[in-house]
Amino acid sequence: MKTYITAIILAVGLTSCAGVKPKSGSLILPNPKLLGCSAARCPQLWKDDDPDAKAIYPKQLTIDFKGNCAYGLTAKYDKFTPIESIRFALDKDFGKWAVPHLDSTPVMVWRVEPEKFAIQLGTADDGMQQLIYLSLRPELR
Repeated sequence: MKTYITAIILAVGLTSCAGVKPKSGSLILPNPKLLGCSAARCPQLWKDDDPDAKAIYPKQLTIDFKGNCAYGLTAKYDKFTPIESIRFALDKDFGKWAVPHLDSTPVMVWRVEPEKFAIQLGTADDGMQQLIYLSLRPELR
């Protein structure tokens, strides 16, 4: 039987990093390089290594493991965070992998084939904006 471990990390308190330079209130995304890593050697948690002082962090980050490898990340942002802000942040890095014809649906999807992961963005049942990164590697499913 495969063991699945879910680690929940609350982002509250993680916003006070030394050496932060102000920019313009950017939205902070989880680092997709966490997918498939060994639990002992995970890269940094956030994609942006130099966030501004007004950055918007997720309220909750859940990492799903299979053995010692992460295969999924779920970030939940405050329900007052506009979903368009999250989409804009995703499109900056992953826009060319957006799945077409989902612009008008409640769920948006990006398939980042070169790095073997997919991203889903939508609103969760609790009203929070939910961002899911999922590994497309067959060995992690």
